[in-house]
Amino acid sequence: LSVFFGWEESFEGNDFLIFGLDKEWLLEHPEILTWSIEEHYKYIKADGGLFIHAHPFREADYIKKIRLFPKDCDGVEIINSSHRNMKYDKRASRYALNNNMAIMAGSDSHHVDDIRGGMLFDHKLKDINDFINSVKAREGIEIVRDCRKLSYNYKKTFSNRGK
Repeated sequence: LSVFFGWEESFEGNDFLIFGLDKEWLLEHPEILTWSIEEHYKYIKADGGLFIHAHPFREADYIKKIRLFPKDCDGVEIINSSHRNMKYDKRASRYALNNNMAIMAGSDSHHVDDIRGGMLFDHKLKDINDFINSVKAREGIEIVRDCRKLSYNYKKTFSNRGK
């Protein structure tokens, strides 16, 4: 199991996962709290970070409207296992395919018993840069949800590969 530092930024119901930057970077950029989504992407990308749109099709009371940013992020979280309804994940998968975007999966767990999703790589990740490069390369990644591996093909939507 490889665990790397990252955080989630929220913008009126639009959430983004950020990887590849550290505590020092955050301390050097206090103005991050005032940046727009587009500014986040610009500065995070410039410093080698990864900016992923998390659960872009989630519907909830706190989300005023679904907003998409295909040109202002590095990829899309296509599996968020905190959703009980897979329709959000399926929409995210189609969105990623249609926009040729990198993909991620996560559990979005707030409790130990909610860890039900994530990513498997066909190689041991050495560090956060290896993780970022692997996600961007879009190869050797298996998506997991509810203990099932899902294969993702950029020519069609993800399919169940069984337990």
